[in-house]
Amino acid sequence: MADFIKEANQKTAHVVATGLYLNQLDQGDTWVEFNYGGNHPAYVLYAVYEVLPSGPARFITSRWADDPPMTFVLEGLRRNTTYKLKVVGLPGPAGNPNEAFFDVTTLRGFKPIAPSFFTAYGQTDSEVSFFWNEGVVGEGPPRYELRRDGQLLDTPSAPPYTDTSPEQGRTHEYCIRTFDSEFEFSDPRCIEVTFRDFTAPPNPQTCASPTLAQSSAGIRLTTAQGILLITLIRVSALNWEPPRRPSSQ
Repeated sequence: MADFIKEANQKTAHVVATGLYLNQLDQGDTWVEFNYGGNHPAYVLYAVYEVLPSGPARFITSRWADDPPMTFVLEGLRRNTTYKLKVVGLPGPAGNPNEAFFDVTTLRGFKPIAPSFFTAYGQTDSEVSFFWNEGVVGEGPPRYELRRDGQLLDTPSAPPYTDTSPEQGRTHEYCIRTFDSEFEFSDPRCIEVTFRDFTAPPNPQTCASPTLAQSSAGIRLTTAQGILLITLIRVSALNWEPPRRPSSQ
């Protein structure tokens, strides 16, 4: 590449490339077509770079532009990604290089489709298995993402899958998504699975003996299961008389 640029400088020592431009003509999900040139393009080498967030720009392609505009296609790009491009004219040693910048975002392409069938089977108290039919992606084999209550479980390449750590007494939501090699994801398909609660009830024989405490409000009975307050109605013995039995005449 260094020899090629040196040769270009020798051939274009009398040319100064100005007014560089880069025009987008068409695009797909992994490619973009451009043309580029300048108003003094004769025998000038144009180089195109991808400007990265950090580090040196990545060289993409170069072309002689003796009769611009020249057309080229960038291929092998990531879908749904923004690229910052730079086109550089390489004039002779006496001239100053000219640059033009251009941003382009590739198309999203085909969005994967989740499996249309997703079901649980073989459920026990401590595990549950799942089966699903094949999801759809634009290119390559589909992969799958399984989540429980929003937390990632695994990314299997095919069914089945078994969750061995569900919680007792819970209704878990399980969701599956299809994704492709570009990590484009489908919408989720979800189901709920309920697990029984096997927590043993309190054993009366192991409960602590109740205790009594008297206060002005009544008697407080404390047990392992709670507190019961028994309110007493206090009647003065001086003012109380037993009911009289009617006399028989």
